[in-house]
Amino acid sequence: MNEKLKILSLGILAGLSISFCSAAYIACAIYANRILGSILFSIGLLIICAFGFKLYTGQIGKVFENKKEFILDLLIMLFGNFIGAMGAGLLASFTNVEGNYTDVVMAVGNSKLITAGGGSVTWYALLIQSLFCGMLVYFAVEIYKFGKDNVTKVLGLIMAVAAFVVSGHSHCIANMYYLGVSRLFITNFGWTLLSLLISIIGNSCGAILINLLMRFAFKKRQTSDSDFIQ
Repeated sequence: MNEKLKILSLGILAGLSISFCSAAYIACAIYANRILGSILFSIGLLIICAFGFKLYTGQIGKVFENKKEFILDLLIMLFGNFIGAMGAGLLASFTNVEGNYTDVVMAVGNSKLITAGGGSVTWYALLIQSLFCGMLVYFAVEIYKFGKDNVTKVLGLIMAVAAFVVSGHSHCIANMYYLGVSRLFITNFGWTLLSLLISIIGNSCGAILINLLMRFAFKKRQTSDSDFIQ
């Protein structure tokens, strides 16, 4: 039980970390530009990797490399991520910010909500965006883990994260914050949950696909190249 509570706590911390960088992205969308916001977004994943927090999208790719019990751990950390990101988003929705903050928040929130629920993205577009995001998040985490030096680790992670954000790809945990701060989670509960489920599925499939392809490619390469380090 203590181990599961630890995973939940680390999951909440990861969700909070993503909420901070999501808030920074919204601020940049208002006062600066998307490119700067995309770079700042990487701060969340850097915090998570540095402290060993549990982010669902950073762990799901390894699901087939672990025992069956790992599936329960994934669900616990996803719930923790939800508490951290959605909770921070709902709290932030009560803050008073000058300028066009509300308009930008609603625009970002609607971009994560499928059209059937009144949002601005089709379900299949959201799924594809989430698929690509899952791939890049997997690469970002692996670069941080296995980079040869600190510059490669940090810069590689930042660039991989910035790439998926500026491209408009969809991260399910960040979406929890966006849908919370816009209050769409409250006003459009059912469609919000469905939209989050689609993004979770897309992120999961993207990360798992890259993991399986890399395992296959690296295994084949190891048989012919003794110098290769997995």
